[in-house]
Amino acid sequence: MTRKNLPVLILFITSFAYLYWFAAGIFFYQEQKSLFIFSYEYLAKHLVKPGGLLKYLAGFLTQGYLSDLYGAFINSLIIALLAILLRSVAERLSGSRSFTMPLAFLIPLGLMICQSNYHFNILHSLGFLLAAVLFLISLNLTRKTFHVILIFLFPVFYFMMGTYSLIYLCTYLIHSILYQNNRYGRIFTLLQIFISIVTLVLFYKLFLYQPFSVITGYPLISNEYGRANGLLYGVTVLFVLLPGLIKISDLPGSEKHATAKSTVIAACLYGISIIVLVRQYDPVFEGIMRTEKRYCSGKFDEIIVHHEKYPSSNIIEQFYYNLSLSEKGKLCDRMFFGCQDAGPMSLSLGGNREQASRTMHYYYAVGLVNEARHLAFELMVINGCTPENLKMLIKTELINGNFRVAERYLNILKKTLGYRSEAGRLGKMLENTELVNTDDELGEKRKLMPKDDFFIHTEDAMNIDLLVRSNPANRKAFEYKMARLLLEKDILEIAEESVKMADMGYTTIPRHIEEAIVAFASYKKALPDLAGLVLSAGTNARFLNYVRSVNSFAGDRAAIKKSLNRAEKDTFWYYLQFGQIRGDFTRSRPVDRNVY
Repeated sequence: MTRKNLPVLILFITSFAYLYWFAAGIFFYQEQKSLFIFSYEYLAKHLVKPGGLLKYLAGFLTQGYLSDLYGAFINSLIIALLAILLRSVAERLSGSRSFTMPLAFLIPLGLMICQSNYHFNILHSLGFLLAAVLFLISLNLTRKTFHVILIFLFPVFYFMMGTYSLIYLCTYLIHSILYQNNRYGRIFTLLQIFISIVTLVLFYKLFLYQPFSVITGYPLISNEYGRANGLLYGVTVLFVLLPGLIKISDLPGSEKHATAKSTVIAACLYGISIIVLVRQYDPVFEGIMRTEKRYCSGKFDEIIVHHEKYPSSNIIEQFYYNLSLSEKGKLCDRMFFGCQDAGPMSLSLGGNREQASRTMHYYYAVGLVNEARHLAFELMVINGCTPENLKMLIKTELINGNFRVAERYLNILKKTLGYRSEAGRLGKMLENTELVNTDDELGEKRKLMPKDDFFIHTEDAMNIDLLVRSNPANRKAFEYKMARLLLEKDILEIAEESVKMADMGYTTIPRHIEEAIVAFASYKKALPDLAGLVLSAGTNARFLNYVRSVNSFAGDRAAIKKSLNRAEKDTFWYYLQFGQIRGDFTRSRPVDRNVY
């Protein structure tokens, strides 16, 4: 390792460490936004816009984001390669003057900061990398013939790179004005401008038939996958002006103490970048993405353990915690072991349509399979094929016995890289339809489905009531109903509903429902009708201990909260007495106004 390459190595390590250990949720977010399909039809969609092939390449790389290690490595590698290329550009233009070296790292540092924005796509990093490659090639061409060939290849570069070919063009023109003030330089510059104008006109009028904003702005400005931030536009300006900045750094006298100046400036730029990264780090978004990734991977136990060990006040994380408990059959046994300050809204996100990609998992979990399919189809129409939408459509069609429809969706999933094995597993059910009934997941969901049809309402509490009435054997729906009553602190309604548990096959009463019944008995001085079920002696003993602990502080709420142990806080009694439901999550406001 030479001293010359040390800054590049530091840049790579910094980017990798940040992306892998602090911002890996970005990779899951971006991977879930689209689905890369190995088919001619998918490729053809990328051939109708300039820069479509660059987006296709970005999509190919993005499919590997299922691995956080891969995502951090590939993005950091591109940043490091860009730094090496721009350093070569600076050396070529300045004659290896030390003072120009920090300029080569301005753009890579800017892109490293851009990567912390979850809307920033690897496409942008690739675009700048290819633009730097073209610019460096144009600087190193000594034969005029090759230079002319490069100029006449601009339409090809434009078709592949879109806006980023125009960024290269602007950088090249500024270089020509500043560094090639001779007859051949002026001829090549005029020829390049002429070819570029002809290219834009032909693609606009004859080839692509796209709006002019797309012809000139795609994929940097005019795009359909997200938005670029102001910092990215700033990086773009720096790239275009790079030849001019290097020219200024070469003014007489700038070489005095150049090495010392270069080191100080580079250290300052690096330090500022680290500070900006730290300030831009969003633990809320990161927590949501990591939890959602675990849920989509079926790691329900990990979500439960993590939320109980590191309680989160974020409603989305509480939603996935409750959903994971339900999938493991523990909702009314453990829900108060984790944070529940979002109240009933954390059970289903209030049926919020803005959260359709998440609420479809709720409907699927409780047995409203057709509503989950409906939401998944709507999302596919709006956003195109995404991994979770497509998998949900396949599973719900298999559950409903619509095997020919499921086969069409499976044929799409089979053409992917990361989900091919999942498609193979589900595809076996087309050959042997009885496998649906014996499958641990699909067979159970089929049993949870309503026996009678009913209309889905906007109020999820009403949907659960209808589902329990239609399929009394659906314990998941019943426990969701009881969980809502627990979070609403409605111990009177809980006591009335508890009589149904014996007919549903319960032999023991779930822990938190039992705690609510004990609280009811303490209030009413009588037990409700439990149809033969009995309370455990341990629950009565725990209640007496809890009351004794609370009463020992003579109503000092602060002292009580501070002194109660974990076992006493992980109860419905503690939630009933001290649980505060936040007011910012109401039915009239979006669930995720501040949490993506």
